[in-house]
Amino acid sequence: MRPLLKLRSVRALLITLSLVASYAAGGFWLAPKLLRDAIITQTKQKLGVDAAVGELRLNPFLFQLEVKDLVLSGPDGRKLVGFDRLFVDFELSSLWRRAFVFKEIDLAAPFAHAIVDAEGRLNLRELAPKSSAPQPSTRMPRIEIGRLRVSDASLAYDDFDGPRHLALELSPITFELRDFSTGAAGGQFSLAASTALHERIAWSGHMSVQPLASDGDVEIADLRARTLSTYLADRLGPRIGFALRAGRIGVKAHYRFSAQNAVQLAVDGTAGATGLAISARGSDAALITLPSLRIDGIGFDLASRRAHVDQVRLQGLGIDAELDPERRLNLMALAGTSSPQRGVTPAAAAKAVPAIPAPAGRGPPAVPAPPWRVDVGHFSISDARLAVLDRGARPAAKITLSPWSLDLAGASLDPAKPVGIRFAAAVAGGRLAAQGTLVRAPLSAGLAIDADHLDLRVLEPYIAQRTSLTLRRGFAGGALTLSYHRGGPAFKLTGNLRIDSLHTVDNALRENLVSWRSLAVRGLSLQLAPDRLSVAKIIAVQPYARVIVEPDRTVNVRRILAGPGAPAAVATSPPASAARASIAQPRPVPMRVTVALIDIRKGRANFSDLSISPN
Repeated sequence: MRPLLKLRSVRALLITLSLVASYAAGGFWLAPKLLRDAIITQTKQKLGVDAAVGELRLNPFLFQLEVKDLVLSGPDGRKLVGFDRLFVDFELSSLWRRAFVFKEIDLAAPFAHAIVDAEGRLNLRELAPKSSAPQPSTRMPRIEIGRLRVSDASLAYDDFDGPRHLALELSPITFELRDFSTGAAGGQFSLAASTALHERIAWSGHMSVQPLASDGDVEIADLRARTLSTYLADRLGPRIGFALRAGRIGVKAHYRFSAQNAVQLAVDGTAGATGLAISARGSDAALITLPSLRIDGIGFDLASRRAHVDQVRLQGLGIDAELDPERRLNLMALAGTSSPQRGVTPAAAAKAVPAIPAPAGRGPPAVPAPPWRVDVGHFSISDARLAVLDRGARPAAKITLSPWSLDLAGASLDPAKPVGIRFAAAVAGGRLAAQGTLVRAPLSAGLAIDADHLDLRVLEPYIAQRTSLTLRRGFAGGALTLSYHRGGPAFKLTGNLRIDSLHTVDNALRENLVSWRSLAVRGLSLQLAPDRLSVAKIIAVQPYARVIVEPDRTVNVRRILAGPGAPAAVATSPPASAARASIAQPRPVPMRVTVALIDIRKGRANFSDLSISPN
């Protein structure tokens, strides 16, 4: 009996060893070979691309798989995707946990090279399965991953579908997923990537697949504005007229996303930029420079349809505006055009999206979504510069505001909400300030304007173009209140004005024309609809005027205001037909003007009558 039992034990041991040896041989030698052949053949059959696999190892006892040097190449031989090493550690506990449990998945140096050719075709679309048969929808199996790590990854992008070649590379890219399951628990993840230009992307947080949801933090740092501008310009064509020549952009945001019942997205964050230089497309000359842009308190909620910004700050803004001789503003070129896509006529674009009539009598009418609410708490521009060069004037006129500042409080999409305005600028050697409120609908405004020591010589090019006098000196100032609103009177201007040290010269005679030490207008009230002008007091100190009656019995003021090169006036009687036409046409009602008091102190006048002889 014992020999029999001993024989059975030996047989069982031999069978067990044989099975273990067969399992080991199949796992260590046969399975890798079959798996390699399956990867190569199935990739060719299902995807139509070529696969190359380096070393492949399988440990049937530890349930570990290692694949090295896998590369998928397209028909042209270019590498599409691949990796240096993939290590998978599968857990036997999957049997009783009813899930695919992975202790560790390690992917080293994966890469992908996306290429868009001149016809707009993406090479990675070759990885899509060739079979067009619809796949039955199946529930995602339960998967648990202790740790998934992607290290030293790279993504290259080349786009030839445009006027210029656009190239972008992200490397290295790292990604890590910890304690993840496809259930509601999800898992924690982190991703980091950078470019050769030191642009950085960081993304971390929590994500789940069933239901699809995620929350976390995203940061984009030192993104080159020129790269972004080049891509947008190539894609949008003439519809974008500006180019970002310099600057870096950064964004930080915390988000919450869910697609369980309806898509929900909420974002809170900040954004900023430094060293921005904006020019017209095709030009290297910067029209707008912005050393610092900061946006704080950004909020976006898709469910409540609300977006808000606590504060927008622009510091050191510089604007170089220019009017050509035809009075065309160079800044308008930044707006681009609304041209259709390349090769698409307006008629074809209109036919591309036909109108679909709503079915009648099928269910209740759709409830329109509530309007978006967008609010900006505070918008400010500080230490700014604005230079305006008008080449339409002769000589060219240049007006510079530097420094100037602007503050807006309470801006929003609600047209009935008042916006607070505060403006201050140094201009023409003096100071200009304004403060008040503006309402867009119905349009109304109330501003208090204060000006001091504004050098009127900045207006000399316009005066020389339209008159025959030269402004040698003059300074303006005053305190005014401007109001506008629907209903009478629509426009009203009240306050005090003054012009000091005025000195003008008659260009023809090269002699003084009009001058004074000071001219003050007090109690000014100007309104439109109905038109009315009233002044409480005009005080002129040391005024001087040279008045000449010309030989044709016109006054020199008429000649001077006629402008340079104007022919001498000839006193003629109008034709009878013109006289009858002027009588038939209704004459406009003249503005009612009231001046309560004119006070002239130490005035002088020089009068000559050249229409009589002797003069």
